[in-house]
Amino acid sequence: MINKSSVPGVLSKGDRIVSAVESLMTGDNNQQILENLKMYHDAGRGSRIAIFHENIEESEKKMAVSALVYNKMKDLVEKTAETKKEHSFIVFGWVQDDNYLFNGIGSDVEIGDDFKKYFYDKNPDLKTGDSAADFNLLLGYYRQAIDSHIDRMKASGAKPLISLGHTHPNVSEAYGDYSLPDLVGFSSQEEAIRGRRDEGEFEYCHIVLPEDGDVDCMAFDKDRNRFEKITKVISVGQSEEEELPAYTFKSSKSLSAASYVKERNESEEDELYDSCVEEVIRRHQWDNMEK
Repeated sequence: MINKSSVPGVLSKGDRIVSAVESLMTGDNNQQILENLKMYHDAGRGSRIAIFHENIEESEKKMAVSALVYNKMKDLVEKTAETKKEHSFIVFGWVQDDNYLFNGIGSDVEIGDDFKKYFYDKNPDLKTGDSAADFNLLLGYYRQAIDSHIDRMKASGAKPLISLGHTHPNVSEAYGDYSLPDLVGFSSQEEAIRGRRDEGEFEYCHIVLPEDGDVDCMAFDKDRNRFEKITKVISVGQSEEEELPAYTFKSSKSLSAASYVKERNESEEDELYDSCVEEVIRRHQWDNMEK
């Protein structure tokens, strides 16, 4: 049974998972999305479900990053390749003619041990595993920077843009795809930022940096209630523009037995994702679809 929130108007974790999947569905791609989910479900992946980006709708938006931002992103990718640990980061920019422009960035690498100790002593329940991207720590550290950026952009007449992101180490057959937990975290992270601001003050997106050098950006179209991937990405330097790779990773359509073995004792998180995937499949009549 999918868990339900006891607070009216507040989404439970289960509701978020189902909503994330359905926000990827366009009608035309429903069967591909369901087949993707069913393959990982049957392989016993629990919460470790990857969403093949080939099945995600493309956005018409373009994303541009300054040379400074891109170079820092490359540094984070190189660090992830060395340590095989995820790193979280935040990027600042503005919206112009429906395009995303970024010129500022900060990451968890820049957070000192003193602040980490202070933050975790004050919020022990928010500490994540060593290998997972810690957005709680990131948002705590850059709280004032976020507010200052939004206020500064608004004063200039521009629409502020905030993006949280994280790196993906190459430790599985699907490191270059968004994971389902990535998409579930998308909305909760946005709400964490918007909780301190007025409705509609800024736009938000999420970026994943896999080891292959891609800059993979995901936006959410609120009018259509749908996730979209931004595939037009460029780096703007002093005198030239460089087209950057995005979503080039080719998903593995077969799962190796060694990597995808169902654990004997599933965690509560894995059981919840299993239940939610089964709910989506039932809701969209998997049994009546051509397999």
